[in-house]
Amino acid sequence: MEKVVPTATVSESGIEFPTPQANTPGMPVATSQLNPECQSNVNVTLENNADNPISDPERILEILSQLSELEECNLPKEEGWLHRYDITNGESGSHEYLAHLPGESASCDLQLLLKNENGKIIPLRLFDMVDSTSVGFFAAMNADGELLSSAKEPDPVCNLSNGAKTIGTGTTPYFTGYFVDEYQRRFQLLKMNPAGLGNGGIAGRFIEENGNQYFILQMYADNLNDTNTKLSLSSGEEVSLKTEKNLYWFDLKTERNLRSLTEYTTIDGQMIRRESEHQLEFYAILPTNLAEALQIIEANKQ
Repeated sequence: MEKVVPTATVSESGIEFPTPQANTPGMPVATSQLNPECQSNVNVTLENNADNPISDPERILEILSQLSELEECNLPKEEGWLHRYDITNGESGSHEYLAHLPGESASCDLQLLLKNENGKIIPLRLFDMVDSTSVGFFAAMNADGELLSSAKEPDPVCNLSNGAKTIGTGTTPYFTGYFVDEYQRRFQLLKMNPAGLGNGGIAGRFIEENGNQYFILQMYADNLNDTNTKLSLSSGEEVSLKTEKNLYWFDLKTERNLRSLTEYTTIDGQMIRRESEHQLEFYAILPTNLAEALQIIEANKQ
C-alpha cells in the first residue's frame, strides 16, 4: 500500500487549503502576480454544486478553455524560469519540471525533466531550442548520469501544456491547457463507448471556500475490473483496480490547477489515495541546484 499522509481537509463542499509554507525559494506564480489586463470569462454558477454538477461536455470544455486562456495570460512575461513540482501525500514528488521563458510571450524555449532523489536533483530529459528556433536539441540521461540518447530535431516546438510533446514524457506541468486536450479526448472516447466509465462519468462544479472560488473537475469509473486495469505501486507491486476517482481543483483567481486527488479501489477492496499539491514557481535567476542539473545535461550539446 502507498503511504498516506493527509495534507488538507476535504469536506463535502470542497477542500480547505493549508497556509503556504514560508522560506520557499523563488516566487510562487500566485494572485499577487496577476495581470490586471487579464480578465476571466468564466461564468461562475455556484448553483452547480456537488448536488447539481455540470455534466454537459461542451460546458466543461468551455470552462477549461477559459481557465487555460487566463492562466496563460497571467504567466510572467519577463525572461525567467518556471519550476513545477508536487507535494504528494505530504512528501516531495519524485519528478520535477523546469521551463525557460524567453520573455517575449508565454511560450518557452527550453524544457527539462528532473528527478528528485532524496533532495538531490538529477536531470533526465532536455529539450533546448534557445540557440535556434529552426533546430532543437534533445537529450536523455539515466539517474546515474549516463547519456542514453541525444539528437537534433528540426522544426522544434516548446509546449508548456504537455511535456510529452517535447521532452518525450507523459509528465506534464499541469497547466490547464493539458486538461483541455485530455478531456476532449476522454469525452470523445465516451461518445464512442458510453459505458466506458460504467456508472461513473465526468462532471464539474463550483465551490466557494474561505472567500475563494474554485472549479472542481471530477472523473469517476466503477468498472475497471471489466477492463483488467492495473496500477503499479512504488513498491513494485502491481494491483488490479475496481474503481478510480480523480478530482482537480482550479483556483478561479489564478486559473491554475492547485491540487488533485486520486482514489483507487482494488479488486480485493483496498483503498489507495494520492493527494497532490501542484507547486509552480518563477525564478528570474535559476537556483544553484537547478542550474547545476541543467549544466550536466547541457554538456552533451554538440
